[in-house]
Amino acid sequence: ISLVTRAPSFLAVNAALPIKNVADFVAYAHAHNGKITYGQSGNASTPNLASLVLLKSLGVTGVGVPYKGNGPTVVALAAGDINFGVVDYTSAHPMVDRGLVRLLAIMEPKRSALQPNVPTAGEEGLTRAADGVTPWTVLVAPPGTPPAVIATLNKRVVGILKMPDVQQRLRVAGVDLEGSTPAQASASYLAERKKMTEIVRDLGVSLKN
Repeated sequence: ISLVTRAPSFLAVNAALPIKNVADFVAYAHAHNGKITYGQSGNASTPNLASLVLLKSLGVTGVGVPYKGNGPTVVALAAGDINFGVVDYTSAHPMVDRGLVRLLAIMEPKRSALQPNVPTAGEEGLTRAADGVTPWTVLVAPPGTPPAVIATLNKRVVGILKMPDVQQRLRVAGVDLEGSTPAQASASYLAERKKMTEIVRDLGVSLKN
């Protein structure tokens, strides 16, 4: 029916590390090849897949430490238990505000209104293969739903997403608003499915935790 939201992910590091920017991160990753640690919430989780794509693009390996979600991952990151993570802004910003976690780049094709001063991975010369490997939502309907019903639902949803109070609430929740035509939603879903299939195949990752 329509794309609804994206929860953009950011490359984040423990602020006590000598990593002030992406160039520092790349140098640190190479200097600690095989030992750099990152948080993830399961083999099939987007933080794990994005981190593996990033490390592979740098020609290094790391140690994934499992946590039950982005919240615990960020706490561990702030405490210095792990070196980096690919985390959502909602989980990260309390520790960012306290100066315990530093955001280096957003893993998206464009900057986010949530943190407009944080550059994209592409701007910083990192792989674009991890762009969009992040949670997103799309509103769907059962097969055979009449086109007129789809059109009505789409119009209502897009209208709601344009409401200032809705936009404010969703941004506080750490997500970027989408909104699209049904055709765009369908194309995006198929493209994301194809992309994730290729990433899993390329990495040789088992999706069993």
